[in-house]
Amino acid sequence: MDFYYYSNIYPFEFRWTLFKNDILTTLYRYDNFPRQIELYKNPPLNMFRVEIANFFEINPYFTIEFLEFNRQKEVASFVMRVYNFKEVRAELKKEKVK
Repeated sequence: MDFYYYSNIYPFEFRWTLFKNDILTTLYRYDNFPRQIELYKNPPLNMFRVEIANFFEINPYFTIEFLEFNRQKEVASFVMRVYNFKEVRAELKKEKVK
């Protein structure tokens, strides 16, 4: 996914790597900087916030919220919300199926 803000492009990649003891370990790369976050099932530790850019006093941002993990299918569910203040555009990239 790419975020566009004032003619700048901010690439975003996100994946989870491990679910153990009801903690989901996630990795993400935003604006070419890698990070690791552990998400729990219960709020407020089930979500994180990423600033899209730091240009003005009110910065646009997005949140990713961990909803659930299906152990049988090994699938994690998330909700992503963009708080864009009418200036941010997000574009989802389709990944190739292997």
